Amino acid sequence: MWAGLGYYRRAKMLHQCAKTIVSKYDGVIPQTASELEKLPGVGQYTAGAVASIARGEVAPLVDGNVIRVLSRVRAIGGDSKSVKVKKLYWNLAEKLVCTKRPGDFNQSLMELGATICTTKQPKCKTCPLNSQCLAYNETKNSPYFNNRLSRSKNDGNNNNCDICTISKIATLVTLYPLKTLKKKPKKQTTLVSVVYNNGNKKYLLVQRPNKGLLASMWEFPSKDIEERSVSYSQHK
Repeated sequence: MWAGLGYYRRAKMLHQCAKTIVSKYDGVIPQTASELEKLPGVGQYTAGAVASIARGEVAPLVDGNVIRVLSRVRAIGGDSKSVKVKKLYWNLAEKLVCTKRPGDFNQSLMELGATICTTKQPKCKTCPLNSQCLAYNETKNSPYFNNRLSRSKNDGNNNNCDICTISKIATLVTLYPLKTLKKKPKKQTTLVSVVYNNGNKKYLLVQRPNKGLLASMWEFPSKDIEERSVSYSQHK
């Protein structure tokens, strides 16, 4: 039921997180984003969400919805998965977060991306940010963007920018954020051995390495092979 959903690791991290809170924090959950990030399985997004929404801390958060909104509002054409561009989004979110109601602001920004600034059919005409959205105004072929494109072409260093380089005026808001090419799925052939003891009615299980795919999980003995054409008898 859990297979393929990433819940194995989440359950493990949740257990480790609970033990850490008990052993290092006397059973009290840390209050700040910086302290929350020290817990196993808690990243920058989760820490920012909990700290801002539950504790009112002025902390940013960045998820897929926020990236989509910011990339369009600022017309950021870089690869949103690159370290450099990710850092830019976090810096922008930190500057934008409301100091009076950070939790409400962060939730609003995520909701805007989920309901208005959507992936395929954004409702730009009713978006409260359309007057400030560079991507939306770019599709209208505004004079600002004609001038920006002209400056970009005449700038000898424009090819070195991997964040906002402009080669042409975008005709669709949905061109932002940049669509990255997905890696082709890796094909792997695995031989699995199911060993059952009729005497004690038990199966033989082995534990996977503590790093990598399905880390520390238990499974039937298995072996990855490179060539699918190799027969089972050769690996007995």
